[in-house]
Amino acid sequence: MPEALTKAAALKRPPFFVPWVRQLCLPALVILVALAAYHDSFSGAFFFDDELAIAHNASIRTLWPPWAALTPPGGGSTVSARPVVNLTLAVNYACGGLEVGGYHFFNLVIHTLAALALYGIVRRTLVRRPILAHDGEEEARFLGMAVALLWVAHPLQTEAVTYVVQRAESMAGLFYLLTIYCFIRGVDTARGPVWLTVSLLSCLLGMACKEIMVTAPLILLLYDRTFVAGTFWVAWQVRRSYYLLLASTWICLIWLVAGSAGRSGTAGFGSGVQWWSYALTQLRAIVIYLRLAAWPNPLVFDYGTKLERFRFN
Repeated sequence: MPEALTKAAALKRPPFFVPWVRQLCLPALVILVALAAYHDSFSGAFFFDDELAIAHNASIRTLWPPWAALTPPGGGSTVSARPVVNLTLAVNYACGGLEVGGYHFFNLVIHTLAALALYGIVRRTLVRRPILAHDGEEEARFLGMAVALLWVAHPLQTEAVTYVVQRAESMAGLFYLLTIYCFIRGVDTARGPVWLTVSLLSCLLGMACKEIMVTAPLILLLYDRTFVAGTFWVAWQVRRSYYLLLASTWICLIWLVAGSAGRSGTAGFGSGVQWWSYALTQLRAIVIYLRLAAWPNPLVFDYGTKLERFRFN
């Protein structure tokens, strides 16, 4: 009798609840919201660092062989020591020269893919550790979509999407999320080795996009301990080889950063800025961005170069 009632309830469900339709509709909603939010940004001109990294960047003028594009210029350019970002600019240049539309479209694609990866992370994490009501799978799906929609439409993301060379930030974010998402798939499916390999590749590519990727191996170990293994010891015992390979991606980052010579004096100890002043400035920036994440107003494109100082009066 209970089985008959279950079948009858399933027959009464509207077409939207056909599984494959539902699975397509929710990601499609993220794409539509992304287009609605940024459809009018494709004509935005190059400015600030775009000029040095794109308009005056000779390394993106040829796409093949790729070695030139994978050797970005120094001089403190946004693409310095970030070869994967520079390669994508070369692809844009090969497709449309200096026409800005293609560059903006690529940025939007990266941002949208990051939102979809975040959706997958939240949904699969909630299913693995259900904290919701009776229908965990269904609620995890819609909560994951709510998080993805907030990500894709949040005003604080505007600069990373509309300022072309800031794709360094959004690409690192995408590969960061893909590293975690592919890890989750790797421990949840029979094709685990394939997914874990893609996770490692994503981490490596992220290291070649921006230095913020440095925390990814540690965050992933923390995720494993919290949602999968239960303890750091079990995580290490079960996936020791994976974590050793994941940590080896730091070698790529160290090599790139060392080769940039402090981004030609624009960062690091050779920039002429005292370390404590730099640290205070960064702490203030973190507080500002945390506030803007909760209430994105006012949004400022350029905060200038003012440094924080100790004040004793």
